[in-house]
Formats: sequence, structure tokens, C-alpha cells
Amino acid sequence: MLIMAFVFHVGRLGDELYLTVPGLVISAVLIFVFNYFITFKKIDKTTRQLLSLILAVVTAPYTFLVPSSWVH
Repeated sequence: MLIMAFVFHVGRLGDELYLTVPGLVISAVLIFVFNYFITFKKIDKTTRQLLSLILAVVTAPYTFLVPSSWVH
């Protein structure tokens, strides 16, 4: 997202939610999938789902929602 902001001048003001929200959702889904299938594969299914979901929500990159004008 920073490459798009600096090189292509897209999302310069940080108010383009059509770029930031999908990036946030895709990142959270990937965090869940990697935690579920790789990190916690030796734990039972219900605990694995709960831990993966909690970690996906807590560690999602909410800094994507910070306007890029604050960075430079």
C-alpha cells in the first residue's frame, strides 16, 4: 500500500477506503488461515478455531487505516 501511495500517487489522502478495507480484510483472513492450518495444527478443532480467530482480529493491520499523509 505504501508503494501505491508513493509511486503511483494512489491513496495519497488516506480516505480511499476501497483500497484500505480490502487490504485489511485480506490480511486478517490470511492470518486466520495460516494460524489455523500451520501454527495450531496439533490442537483440537474448536480451540484451534477460537485461537486463530482471536489472533486474526487482534493482529490485523489496523495501521492501514492511518492516512498516508501522516507518514510523509
